Amino acid sequence: MSTTPRIMMVDDDLDLSSIISMKLQAEGFDIKTVNDPEVALETVKTYKPDLLLLDINMPGMNGTEYLIELRDIPEMKNVKVIFFTSMSNPWPVFKDRDALAKELGAVDFMEKGTDLEEVVKKIRQALMKG
Repeated sequence: MSTTPRIMMVDDDLDLSSIISMKLQAEGFDIKTVNDPEVALETVKTYKPDLLLLDINMPGMNGTEYLIELRDIPEMKNVKVIFFTSMSNPWPVFKDRDALAKELGAVDFMEKGTDLEEVVKKIRQALMKG
């Protein structure tokens, strides 16, 4: 991991991306936002983030599909991912969304209504995990 943690946010919500981006920059993170998951699959190869904040409900490729594609990129097999969505349970067939998120390869799951301080705290915790 670089000295300044690199965070990439993949989310089609431009307003929220801007707010989160400003908060994370103020907290000392290097942040890049990408609003199109297809573009984000290319961007991730050159930006090489330490952590991805990943929306689930996006047009075209959703966050679950994105994560599956991401894991096919050899240098991105171990990048940390936090699902960050407005959906309280994007997978209604499954009772335990947190367990499913982890099974899919994410380190955490947050709802977009989460307080910004809590978002920063969860990102820091995820980055410290081995």
